[in-house]
Amino acid sequence: MPSRPTTGGRAWLPGALVSLVCATILIALGAASAVSAGGTPTTAVAIDGDIGPVTAEFVERSIRNAEEAGDEIFVIRLDTPGGLVTSMRDIVSDIRSASFTTVVWIGPDGARAGSAGAFITAAADHVAMAPATNIGSATPISSGGQDLDRKIINDSAAFIASVAEATGHDGETYRRMVTEGLNLTASEALEAGVSDATIADPAELADWITGRAARGGGELPPPGALEFTGPSFFLQVLQILSNPNLVFLLLLVGVAGIGLELFSPGALVPGVVGVIALVLALAGLTVLPFTWAGLALIGLGVALLGLEILVPGIGALAVGGIVALTLGGFFLVGGDDPGQSISRPLVIAVAAAVGAAFVLVGRRVIAARRNPVAIGGSELIGARGDVASPIRGDEGQVRVNGEIWGARGADGAELESGPIEVVAVGENLTLTVRAAPE
Repeated sequence: MPSRPTTGGRAWLPGALVSLVCATILIALGAASAVSAGGTPTTAVAIDGDIGPVTAEFVERSIRNAEEAGDEIFVIRLDTPGGLVTSMRDIVSDIRSASFTTVVWIGPDGARAGSAGAFITAAADHVAMAPATNIGSATPISSGGQDLDRKIINDSAAFIASVAEATGHDGETYRRMVTEGLNLTASEALEAGVSDATIADPAELADWITGRAARGGGELPPPGALEFTGPSFFLQVLQILSNPNLVFLLLLVGVAGIGLELFSPGALVPGVVGVIALVLALAGLTVLPFTWAGLALIGLGVALLGLEILVPGIGALAVGGIVALTLGGFFLVGGDDPGQSISRPLVIAVAAAVGAAFVLVGRRVIAARRNPVAIGGSELIGARGDVASPIRGDEGQVRVNGEIWGARGADGAELESGPIEVVAVGENLTLTVRAAPE
């Protein structure tokens, strides 16, 4: 960002430095240990909430760390309503390509492995479920909640069946979770060959794992006490910021705030808010399949709105800017995942609101900057007041704007009382006044 000639123009710098320092601290907190205490080297992680790019990154990082540490067992405690297809496939691929034995435990009581969670469960070598849990309802849907094309459903059904069969589970039942939306309780899943056991708590799970078949042959040794670790604070924040709708909103607020700061150096608040919002938006974009075309259109939209402020006209530039912001929102997030898109009504509403507010506030700022600057008491000329003490020659006082001023009469006039009008400001801020015309 170019520097500005006044000290006030650098008011955005504190916000920028604060934001960058915060981002650096968050990144430093990105890694988290997930190794169980005692027993055979084991990694135990917890996946809670929606499955997204951040979840996939967390699992991939955990598996990589576990392999580097030489762990023999990788345990996932799962509780999810589902999530993105692309992220789910990444997790399944990481689990199946790992060098150690993987275990999924759907727990504790009340947990579920819905939609994408069913695919992740199918990829594990061993599956256990807490008593009051369920699994299934894995039919792919769009971001609007509608079922997708039959080809996509068939592809997902074949995928989950093949993964389940590779781990020794009933592929046909898993297939029905996709084609029919089948959902099973823990006891039904055990009976159908979807899970291998009903396990109430981590201690019982550790005992159950002992002696199970290892992926490379032989039996698994005791894993020790399982201490499940979730994503780090940084990844949890990034999970929130990976929402495409939130990223679009933060992006517009960011560029609008910085734009207003450029028009009014020293305003401080727009610059600080804009920088923070922009940093958060860019953090979210790091895990989203964004397009440069979308970013370019948003940049063009802000430029057109800025021109509308500088060269007021009939509003054509403002309309063009809002249209560019809207198209930028439509094109901002790409990718083939139907669940990873920005709401079109939200894009239209936010683009119109931010565009209109940007122009209105910007015009007010420019108008204020172009107003003549009042120097000394010149702003009092034309002001009205009343006589505070009789004016005779150079002696007398008047009350103007709630303040008492020394005054003399215009052309030597004497005023005893009544309303007056200021016609000039002399030395020592002595006002020259006359009787105010009715």
